[in-house]
Amino acid sequence: MRNLVSFCLNRPVTTIMLYLGLAIFGVMAGLSMDQAFLPDIPVPKLLISAAYPGMPPAEVRELISIPLEDTLSSLRGIRHISSLSRQGSSILTLEFQWGRDMVLAAAETRELLDAAYALLPAGAEKPAILPVDPGDKPVLCFGIFPLKGDLAAARRLCELEIKTRLQQVEGVGMVGLSGGVEEEMQVLVDQQRAVSAGVSLGYISSVLTASAVSMPAGILKEGTVQYIVKTDGRISDAAALAGLLIPLPDGSLIPLGDLAEVRLALRDQESCFLVDAEEGIGLTVHGQKGYSPVRLAAGVREELDAVRKIYSGNLSITPVYDQSGVISASLK
Repeated sequence: MRNLVSFCLNRPVTTIMLYLGLAIFGVMAGLSMDQAFLPDIPVPKLLISAAYPGMPPAEVRELISIPLEDTLSSLRGIRHISSLSRQGSSILTLEFQWGRDMVLAAAETRELLDAAYALLPAGAEKPAILPVDPGDKPVLCFGIFPLKGDLAAARRLCELEIKTRLQQVEGVGMVGLSGGVEEEMQVLVDQQRAVSAGVSLGYISSVLTASAVSMPAGILKEGTVQYIVKTDGRISDAAALAGLLIPLPDGSLIPLGDLAEVRLALRDQESCFLVDAEEGIGLTVHGQKGYSPVRLAAGVREELDAVRKIYSGNLSITPVYDQSGVISASLK
């Protein structure tokens, strides 16, 4: 210790330069350090999703949830199993002991699910494993409100324009939408006309499905540039869909509009997003794993500022939740 003190006193310039170097190194390390809301901790928990379309909750519990619980109870290190049975689906939560290798636990769970699937009733879908990540929560949430009250148009704009723009921001992993109303093409078949023409509802459905397929059409070369060409058979216009020709058993063709009423209508609303009693569209942004939420939020806000300028007369964008603000405040 005496030698160190003597060195510092005899060489003050060297000592000052050394401490300045350490300070600069510390600042650079702090600025480059990952900033996240929660540390990357593996949680000993798995979610199992199993679907049985069209079944009421009581039958889902009896035919899906209970058999899966009985099968999965033999897993090593399992602490608790709980299930939530809803209309047409079941969600099981598996809690393991801390320290359990979750990669191995997921593999063993998958093996048991494969064996249990053979015992489930016909019509039940194969159960899927959903990993649980406490850090996999939205970094940002915004409310988008139409100034003219047209929720369907606002939802369509969010899906086709705003969501696409945000997905291109660096660090964005997923963009989710909730609330609003969506449009859908409805085909209301007149059964008497269909029977007279000799076709069934299933046949008309298969023709519509086949007509809505995008197919590759080859490669177009222009000098050193190659273009991938595909044919898009999807129809988004009601009049065009009504003019779709349906082949009949006798070899003739009949427009779909002669067999059914084709219309563009609003789909039944499945979710509702409200902020201060005002209905709008909820937009959530998830980040890529390992990417700084602070940098992600800055990029998303910059992109939304550009969107505000373009649609200032049609939309109002309100921030609802910002995880990066909590992180930045904790570092001050």
